[in-house]
Amino acid sequence: MNNIMECLEDAILELDNEYRIQYIKINHRSNKGILCEIVGKKLDEVFEKEYANYFSDMLFKSLADGESVSGEFEYDKNGVTNYYRIKIIHMRKIILMKFNLSDSVVYL
Repeated sequence: MNNIMECLEDAILELDNEYRIQYIKINHRSNKGILCEIVGKKLDEVFEKEYANYFSDMLFKSLADGESVSGEFEYDKNGVTNYYRIKIIHMRKIILMKFNLSDSVVYL
């Protein structure tokens, strides 16, 4: 599902306590079909291994620290690099992953 990275420009993924994607909110109607296909799947079933591992590490850090965690990453496709910011937010039993496309990545 390489197309998923192209759809995360301004997306929010809601995960359950087993880290399965339960709900998706996006701002672009053209991406809804692709994103609807990932509901009910775990991160490692949707994202390439490198990204799934990065997101999982962020989830576990957020759980261990009991607070939100932010990060940045880049995704290359056909020689074009897109930069993303991600924030993991815990709200009771819900975990939100918020993605934003950015102009560049500033590594923390």
